[in-house]
Amino acid sequence: MGGLISIIVTTATFLLQPIAYHSFVLKAAQKLYTARTKDGSLFEPPKTILKGEDLDKQMQISCLLGHYFRKN
Repeated sequence: MGGLISIIVTTATFLLQPIAYHSFVLKAAQKLYTARTKDGSLFEPPKTILKGEDLDKQMQISCLLGHYFRKN
């Protein structure tokens, strides 16, 4: 009976370990990247000003630099 229980526990461990790891990573990332600010517009996407090919370049730069390109 003890051998059967250890086989079941070992099998359950191998099946649930990836789920537990993924859950841990999600919770850790959530706690590490929490931000509080009084400026409500800080995390809004930047407004675009240019058109055409320049717009594509601006969007790429805006994604890299975040809120620095937002219009005040």
